[in-house]
Amino acid sequence: MNAPSKAWIVGAGAQGRVVLDVLRAGGRYLSICFLDDNAALMGTRINGAEVIGGLDTALASGCESVEMIVALGNPLERIRLGSAIVERGMRLANAIHPSAVIAGGVEMGYGNFVGARAVIGTDVRVGNHVIINTGAIVGHDCILEDGTALSPGAILGGRAHLERCCFLATGATVTNRVRIGPGAVVGAGAAVMRDLPGNVLAQGVPARMVERIPDFDWKRVL
Repeated sequence: MNAPSKAWIVGAGAQGRVVLDVLRAGGRYLSICFLDDNAALMGTRINGAEVIGGLDTALASGCESVEMIVALGNPLERIRLGSAIVERGMRLANAIHPSAVIAGGVEMGYGNFVGARAVIGTDVRVGNHVIINTGAIVGHDCILEDGTALSPGAILGGRAHLERCCFLATGATVTNRVRIGPGAVVGAGAAVMRDLPGNVLAQGVPARMVERIPDFDWKRVL
C-alpha cells in the first residue's frame, strides 16, 4: 500500500493550527486540510489550509490516500473520534516535529502529537492520542497511556507513569518513578514527588491535591 499523500486534521481550532504547522514542517504530505463540524467554517481557509467538510462526511468517503489526526484538546474527545476513525478502516497519523528528539526503543501508537524540541527518552512507551508539546521532556522508561498530555516545558523523570487522560500543565514536573492516576490534572509549575490518585487536581511545590474532579471541565485548562 502506498504511503498517503494527504492529511486531514480533525478540528480547526488552536490545536489544529499547531498540528498543521508540525505536519508542514515534516514535509511528508502534498495536501493538508481541516475537517470541522462548524458549518460557518466550511469552505474557508485557516492558515492556508481549507476546511473541506465535517468528520462524518470524511468517514463516509473512506479515502485510502489520507491519514488523519484528531487535533482536540479534550482527551476524551480525541480518543472517541480517533476510535471512530479506526473503526471505519481509515489511518491515523502521528504529527512529529522534525526538531523533536526520539531515542531508541520508543514504542509509539497512533494519533499522537510531538511538538518542536520535545525530547522522548530511551524505551518510553507512548499510547494513542497523546500530546507531548513544545519543549516537553520525557525521561527513559516512562509510560504515557492513551489521551495523556504534556503542556509546553513539562518534564517527566525516568520511569514515571501517566495513566489514561492525565494532563500536565505548562512547566509541571513529575519526578522519577511517580505514578499519576487516570484523569488527574497537574497545575502549571507544580512538582509531583509522590503518586497521585486519579481524577484529582494537584498544584504547588510539592504538589498537593486541591480538588476532586470526577467530571472535569476541560475548558479550565484548554
